Order: sequence, then C-alpha cells, then structure tokens
Amino acid sequence: MPEPAMPTDTVPPGPAAQARSTFVTIVAWIFIVGAGSTVCISLLQAIMFAFIGLMGLAILWNLGGLWLQLSMFSSIPAAPASAPPDFASQFERATRAMKIASGLSAAGLSILFAWIIKRLTSHAVRGEFNAL
Repeated sequence: MPEPAMPTDTVPPGPAAQARSTFVTIVAWIFIVGAGSTVCISLLQAIMFAFIGLMGLAILWNLGGLWLQLSMFSSIPAAPASAPPDFASQFERATRAMKIASGLSAAGLSILFAWIIKRLTSHAVRGEFNAL
C-alpha cells in the first residue's frame, strides 16, 4: 500500500519548525507576563483604599484589645494571704510585665499601621500608582 502524500502547506518536523515554535513560545510568554503585570497593577490601584481601611480597623482592634486586656488585668485577684511572700512579689512583677508588654505591642503596632497609612496616602505614593 502506498504511503499517503504529505500536505504541501505543513512544515516537516525539523530545526526550522523547532526555531519557529521557540520564537512563538517566547513571544506568547512576553505577552502573558505583560498582561499579568497590568492586571496586578490595576488590582493594586483598586484595593489600595480597602487595604488602608483594613489597617485603620487593625489600629482600632489593637487599641480595643489593649483596653480589654487592661480591664481584665484589673479583675485579677491579688495573691492569697496564705501564699509565700516570694510568690506574691513574683506574681505582681509578672502582672506588671504583661501589662507593659501588651501596652508596648499594641502601641507599637498601632504606630506602625498609622505610619503605613500615612505613607500610602502621601502624594508621592499616590503619584506612583496614578502614573502606572
């Protein structure tokens, strides 16, 4: 039985077909990456204000949590009278250390979030987003 004739409009497999395939693949990936970057930049522009709102909510959450912690610490009873004297002083030091650590972490995070909000709303950063 004779072999079927090869259509004249196809390129036989070989180095020319491989070179064309590589070129097409590279060009396709360049367009895919470019389109992906454009989508990412557009999403960043669209969600910047939502992110700022979440940061503001995080500041309120930290300050509310600090208030809750301090109100809970005030309800902790003192060491019982029957406890050794060393225990009472260590208990007071531990309570004071926890109050200080929670206050510093809440204040530090709130200050950090406020600084990030200030930077994101500055003219320079907004100009960068608008330039894209």
